[in-house]
Amino acid sequence: FEDLHWIDSETQLLLDSLVESLPTARLLLLVNYRPEYRHDWGSRTCYAQLRIDPLPREDAGELLRALVGEDASLEPLGRLLIDRTEGNPFFLEECLRTLVETRVLVGERGAYRLAKPLPGIQVPATVEAVLAARIDRLSPEDKRLLQCAAVIGKDVPFPLLATIAEMPDEGLRRGLARLQAGEFLYETTLFPEPEYTFKHALTHEVVYRGLLHERRKGLHARVVEGIERLVGERVAEHAESLARHAVRAEVWDKGVDYLREAAMGAWARGAVQESLERSEQALEALVRLPATPENVRRAVDVRWTLYWPLFALGQMSRLAHVLREADQLAREIADRGRLGHISVMIGVGSMMNGRYPVALAAGREALDIATALGDRELAARSTYLMAVSHLALGDFRSAIDGLSRLVDGPDADRARRAAGMFGSLYEATCCWLALCWAERGEFARASAYAERAIQAVDAADVPQAQAFAYNFRAIVFMLKGEFAQALPWIERAVRLCETKGLLALLWMTSITHGWILAWSGRCAEALQVLDRGITFQEGTERKFFVPLTYAAAAEAFLLGGRPEEARRAADRALELALETGERPREALALHVLGEIAAAERPPDDRAAAAFLERAGALAAELDMRPLLALCRLNLARVRRRTGGREQAEEDLRVARAMFAEMDMRFWLEQTEAERAGGAA
Repeated sequence: FEDLHWIDSETQLLLDSLVESLPTARLLLLVNYRPEYRHDWGSRTCYAQLRIDPLPREDAGELLRALVGEDASLEPLGRLLIDRTEGNPFFLEECLRTLVETRVLVGERGAYRLAKPLPGIQVPATVEAVLAARIDRLSPEDKRLLQCAAVIGKDVPFPLLATIAEMPDEGLRRGLARLQAGEFLYETTLFPEPEYTFKHALTHEVVYRGLLHERRKGLHARVVEGIERLVGERVAEHAESLARHAVRAEVWDKGVDYLREAAMGAWARGAVQESLERSEQALEALVRLPATPENVRRAVDVRWTLYWPLFALGQMSRLAHVLREADQLAREIADRGRLGHISVMIGVGSMMNGRYPVALAAGREALDIATALGDRELAARSTYLMAVSHLALGDFRSAIDGLSRLVDGPDADRARRAAGMFGSLYEATCCWLALCWAERGEFARASAYAERAIQAVDAADVPQAQAFAYNFRAIVFMLKGEFAQALPWIERAVRLCETKGLLALLWMTSITHGWILAWSGRCAEALQVLDRGITFQEGTERKFFVPLTYAAAAEAFLLGGRPEEARRAADRALELALETGERPREALALHVLGEIAAAERPPDDRAAAAFLERAGALAAELDMRPLLALCRLNLARVRRRTGGREQAEEDLRVARAMFAEMDMRFWLEQTEAERAGGAA
């Protein structure tokens, strides 16, 4: 990796992940960077830094002799240059080029001689001054060409330079040849089109800074027009570059549009922080535009784009503020379509905060608008919002009806094209349907929808969608008791979250990972992973499905031999479930509290039975058959200890029949072992 001082956030995450893996890998990683770059690797035993200092006098002298030759008359000049440049190789080379261009030195490389007396030689105090003087000595045509190249950037594609330089092709090529001979530029590629780059980043900076403000603006505007002409309909692929040039050209409407496009592109790549930064820059650019209806629509759309990274980073308070602003702006211009989409977003924000009745009301309002306008995408988003809210509340029938419309019904095609928080609506809907059916013990259906999600997200190759789908695939296996099959999927999900910086999913996938590790018998690893997941979770402002993760963490803590932490997590799960109305999570939290009470020394069988009976009653009401079967199994264990053997046998009979019907083999074996132990 070169020039880390210019690294983007996505590449930085990849590099950090690579550094994490170095202690266990047979790999040598080389990087270079300027002193202003900051990292956290300095304390690692596998890290060694080689500082590139100025050359010692002896080495600097050797470099000079290689460049100018061995003529004894040059020795005083060499001492002067080494003193002035302090051994900086680039400074030395630029000073020599200046002396050659000004005819102080004559001859050829390696065999120069002094043509003017030493006392009359002026050596600039800085390398920037040397470069500026060399640039000023260029012909007007070559200087303008170099300035055009500097505005394009450090890397200069020939077709774009030809578009903005406004020179005949032959003259352009001759000018480039002269700039290469002067070592301002050099050619990096020939095919399919030539591309050039500046010899040194400092050369680029000096040329760019030398441009007057209005000239610089005009050239950036021409670069925008040039890229648009060259790429045609593929502008989205070049949004980052277009946005940068439009902003520097102060063409604010295009700047806003391209920044928004760049933000959406970054989001699709999984670069969440970069998506946030581009959206914020678009907001800043918006204030430069007059308050016309078109620009108000832009302001709404930028806030819509800002929604995704704010959600992903858990900044729910800021998100609510942004949505209120968007709602007010849309009302100013009476844009019902945008109001409908904002209503969905406000509903999703309410859902994330565990306010499911508010989310359902927002979904109904948006659906009414969609119906009136014939907006099928808005209708699909409204249906999705309401279905997932129903799922959280335990209304599985309504959830399945709504979600099925988006996967198997009339809105499936629209759902495939509608982007969501974690991929398309179709992909996310498959995941939620998988969970619905798994909670009800229909594991064949659950697996089918989970596999459809996997196929779709892998084809789309969007990191957020892949991590989300892999997490749900693991949960389906986990709920069935197939821990070995669950583990590879959750490991893939966690790895994606780490390498792509998907903080919105990292807490969830970490806790799922810990839960599965604990049931796989790897308790030490599980506890370490859980600690991280809980820390991430407590740093967010969400409540949506958080009771599930706390209940899962509680069960894993219990398996790992940390009963006090298990109780705290289970209490928190129950508290949040009651607060938000997530009845399925209430049932799960009660079940885990029953397990905890039964595991005390001595067991608190009265409390355990009370918790398990409440959990079983609620699971039966919600038709959560796997959880109901687990409640019957654990109640049997408690009742055997308290003398209720007849009821315990009935519990075991029911649990065995349910596990067999649902093909939950691990739990069926546990039940058989319990029956055999009781018989003995």
